[in-house]
Amino acid sequence: MITQLLQRSGLDLGAAEDIMPPNTSNPQGHFENTRFVAINDALLRHFGGSWDHPPVLKKWWETDPALKDQVKEARKLLQAFSGKSHWGWKDPRT
Repeated sequence: MITQLLQRSGLDLGAAEDIMPPNTSNPQGHFENTRFVAINDALLRHFGGSWDHPPVLKKWWETDPALKDQVKEARKLLQAFSGKSHWGWKDPRT
């Protein structure tokens, strides 16, 4: 509900086609960008966790060479928001 209000107030959550659609569990929508969700899910899977059971991360986890695809996708996603004055994302995984 908060993210929906923020979006209606001008917060850019990303392209409409990237926003998770409503479903039976949330008929008004989740207001989550599926690209952020995909990156976070991939990171959680890599480290043996899930959205409702996050893993314990070791020191320097972010330097793991196996994460190069996620880093590349994250940079690409952030680039899509460059120049936007008000943007954000909602994802319980972060």
